[in-house]
Amino acid sequence: MSKKLISMFLILTMMIVLVIGCSSQSNNDVPADNPAVLQDISLNAVAGGVGGAWFSTFASLSEYISTKEPAIQMNLSPGSGIGNSATIGNGQFDIGWIFPTMALASYEGVTPYDTPTEDLRMIAGGFSPNFLEISVLADSNITSLEDVFKNKQPVSFLTGRKGSTTPALFFDMMLAYYGLTSEDIESWGGKVYYAAYSDWPQLAQDGHIDIMFNQIAMPSSILQEIMTHREVKLLPYPKDLQDHMAEKYALEKMAIPAGSYNFLTEDVECLRLTSGLGANKNTPDEVVYRILEIIDENIEEVKAIHPSWAEFDIKTAWKNSGVPLHAGAEKFYKDKGYMQ
Repeated sequence: MSKKLISMFLILTMMIVLVIGCSSQSNNDVPADNPAVLQDISLNAVAGGVGGAWFSTFASLSEYISTKEPAIQMNLSPGSGIGNSATIGNGQFDIGWIFPTMALASYEGVTPYDTPTEDLRMIAGGFSPNFLEISVLADSNITSLEDVFKNKQPVSFLTGRKGSTTPALFFDMMLAYYGLTSEDIESWGGKVYYAAYSDWPQLAQDGHIDIMFNQIAMPSSILQEIMTHREVKLLPYPKDLQDHMAEKYALEKMAIPAGSYNFLTEDVECLRLTSGLGANKNTPDEVVYRILEIIDENIEEVKAIHPSWAEFDIKTAWKNSGVPLHAGAEKFYKDKGYMQ
């Protein structure tokens, strides 16, 4: 064989080896900078109080996500409906549960927040719907919230603890719409109780209160306990108040359906808010995208995590966010055609 033929043979052999070597590279050998492959990441997450629904549901969701995508791990800490928006927005946490209303207030730096958190973003809303329920003891003869305020009726209100629960905050927002404070109510002979839920049944049973303002999933277990001793009824929201609260505080106008309680024979106009999955703006886009992808691909299993998630719809989870969508979430919803 001539030297020329030998050289051509060696060159051809080397080319074949190179081609085979490149084509045999497995998917596991994709370079680390390939954006389609998630790198291991540990997220600091925040939920609710230990033992509460927010804590247990986030723990279950994060565990499920990690089984589907081991690269995503979440370290969960307790939090609160008021505090989470601020701590996620300021970067203390990467991800967690938030209320759209609280998220908007935190984002803008208005009551109950002192500093704007412009890095706060929403990933998905629509989990665990809660109603801002207004109920009264049936023998109070109260039929209209407007009449109470207009006529300065000396009635007693009951809501959640001030400073640590969102019902108390929404109650004060409602009073603000009418240009009132709890001090005004007390000045005309009424009273406002900001009390722990454990105290509600006894306060109602003893006749210390007339109107209860709560934020709760339907049906309210607190109201059902009260109903074992006292008859109650629900008050509808005046339309102007309902419109104002919905527009200003990222709430939904929604009626409590007839049959939610055994005494409720017709729908009652109300307001509703849902839990949302929020994140800091700097949480990686591809991680947020992958979380939503897992939820979407396993929607029935995810909804089965908690009964209050039965109505969750990934196709509309970008709506009523309160704050801007996370960039990774926006890309997901647009890629899927759920959002234009």
